Amino acid sequence: MLICEEFIFDKDQYGYHITNIDAMKGICEKGLIPQIGERSKFIGETEESVFFICNLYDMRDWINAIYYERNAEELELLRFNIKGLEWHVRGGQSIHEPQEFYMVHSVSPEEIEYARVFNSKTNEPLTLDTQCNDMNVVWNKLDNYKPLKFVPPRS
Repeated sequence: MLICEEFIFDKDQYGYHITNIDAMKGICEKGLIPQIGERSKFIGETEESVFFICNLYDMRDWINAIYYERNAEELELLRFNIKGLEWHVRGGQSIHEPQEFYMVHSVSPEEIEYARVFNSKTNEPLTLDTQCNDMNVVWNKLDNYKPLKFVPPRS
């Protein structure tokens, strides 16, 4: 496994964190706190960290890897700006293996936004694992968080 030194961006760049709705109350109150949670233990993590992805194109792969037992309707997508923050990356032996990004410090609730995903043509809500080509992502401040009561589109 390749482990790189820390990085710091001097321009806006977002980290994306996938979590389940059960964790949202704590995240709304305390933010993202470095820890080794249930999914981190599952994939063998040993260092308390806040884990994230830097590319939304990787979201489905990470959902399938660490949330394979969860219903996508129970997941939330969060983002926070990593500009000026120290973060690290670990990757596999090739560019085809997933990269893992992490920080060893907290992210406050004020710095976090949550996503709502809609079909841009019909305005119907979509789950995070959607394969819709007409997807629109809307980012909302965490202080306005309410769980999405997902209603599947009518057939």
